Amino acid sequence: MLVAEQKAIASRGLKYMIAFLLLWAGPYIYVDIQMPDSNGAYFLLSFVGIGLTFFLLYSLLRSSSAHDEATKTGIAGFFGLSLLHSIAVFAGLLLFVIPGLYLAMRWLPAFARLLKSDEGIIEALRWSWERTGGYQSALAVPFMWVMSLYLLGMGPILGWELLYQFTDYVSYETLDSLYEPSVVLSNIALAVGAAWYTTLGVASYVCLRGEARLEAETFE
Repeated sequence: MLVAEQKAIASRGLKYMIAFLLLWAGPYIYVDIQMPDSNGAYFLLSFVGIGLTFFLLYSLLRSSSAHDEATKTGIAGFFGLSLLHSIAVFAGLLLFVIPGLYLAMRWLPAFARLLKSDEGIIEALRWSWERTGGYQSALAVPFMWVMSLYLLGMGPILGWELLYQFTDYVSYETLDSLYEPSVVLSNIALAVGAAWYTTLGVASYVCLRGEARLEAETFE
């Protein structure tokens, strides 16, 4: 069962997830509050985020039943897949949102597959697409939980931006007092969403790897 596998992986890799959350959310919170206009800081943090996600993925795979498989791809390949994945999903989101979400769901196991195989980036995406075919409904529920975390992360800061348009009714002092809590809540929720997406990807890979594990009850 996919959800049970995800929970088991999260439980065994809890210390890695906590480290990821602290190292991801902390710097973003600091930059959002202290240097919100520093494009260079955000550019640097984007690379730090990729490195942290690679660390989390690698650690969770070692905490799963796939730990016996050798890691065959390093951070360079992971970076390439992250870039391609982000571009494709973002383009899909621009096309009425649903295509982007669908791609993100179908490519859940691609990152783990890339690390644990000799395949390239395109092959890992193709493998993920083929293996998740027929399991869309089983993937949809846990995936939407992940998306709800991302929406929760966007909500506070977007709400603050919306309030900022109504300064005739809300004082600047009130807005200023709400900014830092909004930043903290947003970054924590986004970090949790990224960690849970990675965990779901590992669980999907574990459930789908090997011909013997493709029965329908694997996900249901």
